[in-house]
Amino acid sequence: MLLLLGDQMYADETSAATRDWLATRRDLGQPPWDQVADYEEYTRLYDECWLDPEVRWLLSTVPSCMIFDDHDVSDDWNTSAGWQARMRATPWWRERVLSGLISY
Repeated sequence: MLLLLGDQMYADETSAATRDWLATRRDLGQPPWDQVADYEEYTRLYDECWLDPEVRWLLSTVPSCMIFDDHDVSDDWNTSAGWQARMRATPWWRERVLSGLISY
């Protein structure tokens, strides 16, 4: 059995390939900059993480369980009430949290 305990991907630290792709969809000079923002962007991250043939083979043949961690939404997600209030005040945060949880 394979137990994935987090850090499968990083919504807040995207790869160069993902940043290039994001730039074709929206202005990376605006929040959330080069981080993922919606469901389609999340599915792109998961695809990138599991695209390697050996990883795909492993996931297709070994029973696995997965849990997400803070990096699936934002590093140090929900660390304080002040942090939560600042993030909830941004226009893009709700979509990001919903998309992160749905894609997981």
